[in-house]
Amino acid sequence: MRDMEVMKQHGAEKVRRSFSVDAFILMLAKIGHCIAYATLNAEDLVTYRLFVPDYLYRRETDVLHIVGGVGVPPGHTDLMHDVEVYTLERPDRELLCAKVRLFAFMGAPEHLVVVGERPLGLPAPRGA
Repeated sequence: MRDMEVMKQHGAEKVRRSFSVDAFILMLAKIGHCIAYATLNAEDLVTYRLFVPDYLYRRETDVLHIVGGVGVPPGHTDLMHDVEVYTLERPDRELLCAKVRLFAFMGAPEHLVVVGERPLGLPAPRGA
């Protein structure tokens, strides 16, 4: 209904909208990166090789290498947004990850961001 009012006000005959999946995925990566910064202290964060800046500065281009989904959204929540930072241990490295669920109260899906990596054997981050 709002579109019709705006069209009439400006004498437009049609409204065109667009949505960039790439921009949305990059936004999720930025949010995951920021949540990691907000959660961990600087001493722990510098032990990771962070991935997101390479995508922001276009040194890497396929952001789907670090952002993915988990499929079925979890159950109902009253939270507007749900974010969490955690680590995953692999045989040769540790991954710093962030779960990002925007508009969780509306049943939106979770997205996972691999924020960075570091070799195994370093002390665990205090915030994750």
